[in-house]
Amino acid sequence: MNWNNAKSKGKVNMLLAVLCSVLVLIMAALVVVDHRSTKKETEELTELAEEQKKGIEDYENVKKRAAELEKQSAVSEDEEENITESDESGSDDKEGEDSSFEKE
Repeated sequence: MNWNNAKSKGKVNMLLAVLCSVLVLIMAALVVVDHRSTKKETEELTELAEEQKKGIEDYENVKKRAAELEKQSAVSEDEEENITESDESGSDDKEGEDSSFEKE
């Protein structure tokens, strides 16, 4: 191929123009595909972040509820101990009465 020939220069220029056009189309396709995948990934990460935030909020709520239940159980145990102590002291009185009854 003779580069000095006007016909061959026109053909080469035309071929290079087509090649550049194809490369531009390929680059545009890559940009569109990348944009779509980035958008999809962003949506997935946003959903994951929201789920994690809900999980943290749920954990905090469970933690608060557990603290409330712990306080309630501590109060209940104190009440049971008071009831048990009063029952034991009351049963001692009954035993004392029984023993005095037997003496008579």
